[in-house]
Amino acid sequence: MVDDHLLPKHRVEALCDGIFAIVMTIMILELKTPENLPKDMAQKDLPEYFFNLLPSIEAYIISFFVLGIFWLRHQIQFKHIVNVDRPILIINISFLMLTGFIPFTVGVLMKYPRSEFTFLIYVTNLILISILLTIQLKYIFTKKNISAETISETDKRRYLKLSFIPVLIFILAIIVSYFNVRAAFYIIYLDPIFYAFYHKFNLRYRKN
Repeated sequence: MVDDHLLPKHRVEALCDGIFAIVMTIMILELKTPENLPKDMAQKDLPEYFFNLLPSIEAYIISFFVLGIFWLRHQIQFKHIVNVDRPILIINISFLMLTGFIPFTVGVLMKYPRSEFTFLIYVTNLILISILLTIQLKYIFTKKNISAETISETDKRRYLKLSFIPVLIFILAIIVSYFNVRAAFYIIYLDPIFYAFYHKFNLRYRKN
């Protein structure tokens, strides 16, 4: 008998792809050109105006990469399941809701790049998204009726530990922000760096 609460996973994957595409597009709209530029401005003065955009451009670039990693982690997790039950659906709706909030937090951060409070809002959102991905991974590993493959207990523990590292990175960024927001922002770069090294290590691990 088919469980009425199970849904094809491609429905959730399609929704996820659509939300991420929209969110990543909206973010660039938050990147605005300097206002009230004189029409007769000398070319030598233009660099100064656009230099003021650098913090906003940086926030956009790093946020785009972080969003891309969230999407990749979600796709990788969904490779381990065949169907979606109610808890997975709730986790994903919450995950996408927080993802949709990112353009707002990035926009506020672009406007007030040196504000400890805006940085806190921005990173707290990233932490909540990362926690939901870890919760989802834990649930996938414990529910046999939705799992697509058997993974050893050793690998499960390893994946769960590695899945929580981005949360620790973002928490560290918040702690550092109390002393220096600029330095705290650099810590966010550790997330894509960690993912790049983890992915390379994971490929070697599987070959062995």
